[in-house]
Amino acid sequence: MSLDQPGPGRTAQDRLVPGVEVYDGFPFGLLTLVVSLEAIFLATFVMISQNREAARADIRAELDFETNLRGELLVRAIAERSGVDLAAVEGTVSAELDRVQAQLRRRAGDR
Repeated sequence: MSLDQPGPGRTAQDRLVPGVEVYDGFPFGLLTLVVSLEAIFLATFVMISQNREAARADIRAELDFETNLRGELLVRAIAERSGVDLAAVEGTVSAELDRVQAQLRRRAGDR
């Protein structure tokens, strides 16, 4: 094939620079290699970032649990000192939770 004729494996650079041999002819082996290596590195970096985010999420979840537990203990202490019947409150909360969960199940069944 003549350099003056476009054909398979001819890139824009090969066509624009007269007298240059085809650098990476069809099926572009070098280009495929470079793109594959880039994908490998990008996947590795993404996985490392996801692991770091998962570790941060675990720490946040633990702190949330500790905060919720402290709040629960404080509410119970205040309720006991105020003379609130905790058993009655928990019964009311449980009944409301059951009602809301049943409503959500009905809505999910309608879809």
